[in-house]
Amino acid sequence: MNLQFQNPGMLFGLLAVSIPIIIHLFKFRKLKIVYFSNTEMLQQLKNETVSKTRLKHLLVLLARILSIICLVLAFAMPLLPNKHAQVVKKGNIIVAIYVDNSFSMMGESAEGQLLEEAKKRAESVVKAYSQGTRFVIQDNDNKPSNHFLVSREKALETIKTIVSSPLSVTMSSVSENIKNIVENNQSGAGISMYLISDYQKSSFDISSFKHDSTVRYFFVPVSPRTVSNIYIDSCWFETPTHLYMQPEKLFVSVVNTSEQSYATLPIKLFINDTSKAIATVSLQPMETKTVTLEYNNTSSGSICGKLEINDYPIIYDNSYLFSYFIKTKFNVLVINEKEPNPYIKALFKDDAAISVDNENTTNISYSKLSDYDAIILSGLLSISDGLKQELLKVLKEKGSLIMFPDAKSNIQSYNAFLGAINAPQIERFDTSKVRTAGINYKHPIFANVFKHEIANADLPYFFSHFKVKNQSRSATNNILWAESSDDLVVSTSFGGGNVYLFTSPCNDKANNLVKHPLFVPLLLNMVLNGTSNAPLQYKIGGNTIVNVPVTSSDNALIHIINKQNKNDFIPQQLNSNNGVKTKLMLGGTITESGFYNVISGSSNITSLAFNYNRLESKMEFYNPQQITELAKKYVTISNVIDKPKELTGESIKQMDNGTQLWKWFILACLFFILSEILLIRYLK
Repeated sequence: MNLQFQNPGMLFGLLAVSIPIIIHLFKFRKLKIVYFSNTEMLQQLKNETVSKTRLKHLLVLLARILSIICLVLAFAMPLLPNKHAQVVKKGNIIVAIYVDNSFSMMGESAEGQLLEEAKKRAESVVKAYSQGTRFVIQDNDNKPSNHFLVSREKALETIKTIVSSPLSVTMSSVSENIKNIVENNQSGAGISMYLISDYQKSSFDISSFKHDSTVRYFFVPVSPRTVSNIYIDSCWFETPTHLYMQPEKLFVSVVNTSEQSYATLPIKLFINDTSKAIATVSLQPMETKTVTLEYNNTSSGSICGKLEINDYPIIYDNSYLFSYFIKTKFNVLVINEKEPNPYIKALFKDDAAISVDNENTTNISYSKLSDYDAIILSGLLSISDGLKQELLKVLKEKGSLIMFPDAKSNIQSYNAFLGAINAPQIERFDTSKVRTAGINYKHPIFANVFKHEIANADLPYFFSHFKVKNQSRSATNNILWAESSDDLVVSTSFGGGNVYLFTSPCNDKANNLVKHPLFVPLLLNMVLNGTSNAPLQYKIGGNTIVNVPVTSSDNALIHIINKQNKNDFIPQQLNSNNGVKTKLMLGGTITESGFYNVISGSSNITSLAFNYNRLESKMEFYNPQQITELAKKYVTISNVIDKPKELTGESIKQMDNGTQLWKWFILACLFFILSEILLIRYLK
């Protein structure tokens, strides 16, 4: 037993034990002579009396010694330290309190709202410590004003101001943040860290906690009632390209986290505040289903979509927002070795939605390459280093690059570019005739082209083509291939763009593809896929970065306006890609779900959709027993406190320092004093 004393200097009081011993040894009582007339029986009486007297004196002496020892030990403040109690100097301990204020804490417990209950427990912790204690108060918002050590009164004020937040953070990040704050304010201090939360499984990542012997964790769970929740998890389109008057097929993932089933739950779709479609879904307990909604694009520009269900009591995830942009005009640049290619020129001639510019290799305007949605290299004999570098810059952001080599093209210059984007490279030029054997129907450029796979289709012939190294049959980079297994058309993703390589020249001497019906949808969809594939939505929280198009001559400051409440702010922004792009660093500036217009000058560039993080929608929590088991496995020093009465000052002192024994020694002292009195009075 490792008994410790808070006032060890008081142990010198044990010297007082010598006082009753000295009294016992010297017997300061005077003897009195008593005369008897008959002394015949006195010798036997004397022997019996001396024996009893000695026993009485020894018992009284023992009671006095023990009462003094217990009294001295009580003043020395003995304690039994906990197995993992921190050993810190007085005044060198910082108390850190984290109050989880995420959306899941808006749920109800037997005592009321979880967040309010958590705040009450945080206040109890603060009040349990003395006036000189310094505190760190944290929540999910991690405000800069909370990065300092505060007094007891200031800590109580800060706790009262905590409100619900859309931000969801992991418990390990909270722990590291608190340790950094303490280290920055008082290096080397020990930490008593109270983590008050509903301990949702999606955020309590205790396995990621870093070992630190200077931190003692107090896990304080507030347990919610069993809550059912249905929410929209995500949505996506069948095709990434959006065109005016194009049919759209939208897929919606709906999740049921409850133990009960739901029948014919309606899901509504609104496009630009107009009802577009409705579908119903039936869900079994703990089931996830994908629902399909179909509609037509009847407008261009920024499209704001909203999916909506009706579910109670968790309502923040009942809607899901998304946005995309429909262009009315696509800009295409064709770079020719000499004269414009007649087949490419004829293909786009009567298409009002596509504007085509033709240039040859001698007058390329590199500064304007990023203005185009697609660039076609038609019969270039070589790709210069300058063109290579500019194409790489454009592809990092967006765009389609379509390559038709010439039979006399410099293989080395082409492979230098293809190698830079990790694309399959070309070898020798093969003049043997081959027939197209297969079409990759799953490739994005064939979306909405075929209703089903066609057996025994009349596919194009290739009279000559370049052999391709590192052939692959993956759905991401193979479009057409020959009976000989040679690749005929391949694609590669690079940055935000796509590169399409035709292994045969674009003329009827090399193939009949240029006259085949397949040529039209093949090339058109390659061009249309060159539009920027911006995310449909962004999650609130984290370091969100948005790329928006601007021109190098546009000096207007970009600002963002919330479409609902009209709040206007200027985000941190950085020009990139030679001034033709602007990066908006939003950070934690957006905290409310909704649509946000990106404005440059008086022009609305685009609309952004922000949703609350769906991690909070998964109503799965750890109970106190599970938390205890996890804490034993991953944390060196910890306690789990699941009862409010355990947050009193006495209980916290006991958990911090160990079990106080002075009360027991006081009781023992009183017991021995009472024993002495009884011995003197009743033992004759």
